[in-house]
Amino acid sequence: MRVENNDVLDYLLELGANKTRNKDKNSSFDEILNLSLKKATNESKISNSVDEFRRKLTELGAYGYLTQLNADKIEQKIQQRKEELEELLGINDPSKTQTQKNELTKVMDTMLSEYRKELNAALTSSTLLEKQKRLAGTSSSSVNLNSVLSELGIL
Repeated sequence: MRVENNDVLDYLLELGANKTRNKDKNSSFDEILNLSLKKATNESKISNSVDEFRRKLTELGAYGYLTQLNADKIEQKIQQRKEELEELLGINDPSKTQTQKNELTKVMDTMLSEYRKELNAALTSSTLLEKQKRLAGTSSSSVNLNSVLSELGIL
């Protein structure tokens, strides 16, 4: 039999090294059992997250998963920017009238729309650069941005 749970083994070794025999056997067993239960709970949380990752990956495919991951990152950045702008513009300030709040909200929406465009453009350009580097590495001929764009069907 092979011992897989190092935490229990470490606990038992520590218990034997300290020669603490004044504890009763039930409390030692309870401590070992609690330690094992904590470890099993942590392992099940990891297992659940791995299963969720596997499910999403098989459902969306590799490209779809990365696209979804990038979209989630963009939405997270936009939400952070929205909170910053709300605070900066004072949209939640009770001393402002409703028309002022509406105008500030329109300005904020315009700024967020531009920010979304910038993030999408940055993502697209980084993807194109990666594609160009990959093509340059596999091909001995000269690869430029026009050939990459034409391959992607953008030109």
